[in-house]
Amino acid sequence: MARQNVRRQTDESARTGNQSRIIDMEEAQRQRRARRAVATKGKKRPEMVPASVAEATSGGWTAGKRLIYALVVLVVFVFVVISGIHVLDLKAEAVVAESALAATVEKKARLEKELTMLNDPAYIETQIREQLRMIKKDETLYVLGDSKEDAGQ
Repeated sequence: MARQNVRRQTDESARTGNQSRIIDMEEAQRQRRARRAVATKGKKRPEMVPASVAEATSGGWTAGKRLIYALVVLVVFVFVVISGIHVLDLKAEAVVAESALAATVEKKARLEKELTMLNDPAYIETQIREQLRMIKKDETLYVLGDSKEDAGQ
């Protein structure tokens, strides 16, 4: 029935002068199959593979992809470990630097205290009397023999 309708329409279009063409689908399929047969003549057709096998090989993880993935993970892991070790070393250095800073601050405080005492006339006089054994005019110096300095002389 469809063929008769197509032929009628073609006959009508030929009579009326209409340039639009109606294509017979079955004839077009036959022509296409014939062209394909000529084009693929002498060529091997690919083997048909079940869908599950095709998906496993094409979209799945092949050995090469797994190896590359493992190498990338290994490289990232190595960088993280090296960075962690570096951070720990820096923290240890910071602790050592803080203890050195505390010792330096303590020494600075002691030296500043000594500097203020050196500017005090009473401290200067005491040091002159003890270290240099000097006396003022009209004073008498007594040296006792039980001091450690005298025992060594």
